Amino acid sequence: MWVKKMSQDIWNLPKYHLKQKVLAFGERYTITNPETGEVLFYIKRDRFGLKTHIHVFAGSNDKAPKVLHLEDLAILDTFGHFRVIDVQKNEVIGELKRNWLKSWLILREWSILDPQGRKIGVVRADSILKSIMRRFFFPWRLSFDIYIGDKLVGKHIRKWSIRDHYVLDLSMDTEGLLDRRMAIAIAVILDSAETR
Repeated sequence: MWVKKMSQDIWNLPKYHLKQKVLAFGERYTITNPETGEVLFYIKRDRFGLKTHIHVFAGSNDKAPKVLHLEDLAILDTFGHFRVIDVQKNEVIGELKRNWLKSWLILREWSILDPQGRKIGVVRADSILKSIMRRFFFPWRLSFDIYIGDKLVGKHIRKWSIRDHYVLDLSMDTEGLLDRRMAIAIAVILDSAETR
C-alpha cells in the first residue's frame, strides 16, 4: 500500500510546511515534514477557464498516487467554494466556502462544511486590522486561525520569503477534531484562492 512507502504516517503530523516550487511551470507546491525535510505531498493547480482544480499527490511529483482532488464549485473566484474529495476512497470529505461579503468588507473568512453541507467550523484571518489594510491599502501577508466549533485547532502561518511559504500548525488539535485531509486541503486552498 502506498502509505507504507513513507517513513511516517503522512496524515498525523503536528506541523507541515507548504512551499511554492521555484521555476515550476504553473502553480506547483510541496508539503514537507518540517523536522526531516521529507516531501510528503506534491500539489498541482490547473486552471480550466474560470475554474481552478487542485490535485494533491502523496509523494514528490505528480507520478505519485493522487490522494485528494479539490474541486472548484464557484462560478467566479470571488465566491470561492471547493469540494474536497478523497480520491483513494472515492468519498467527499467536506467543503470549504468563502464567506465572500464578510471577507470583502471586514475579515477574510471561510466556512468548513461537512460532507452533508453543514457548517462545522471556520477559517479566519488572525487580524481584522491586517485584513482591512490588505483590502484597501497594502498587500499585507495574512495568517489564518482554524476553528472546529469554537475550538482553535490549527494555524496557517505565512512566513516571510520570496516564494510562498507557510506553516500549517495543528499541534493544538489534541482531540483530532479536524480531519487531517481537510487540513491539508485548507492549507492549499488558502494560498491558491486568497492569491496572497
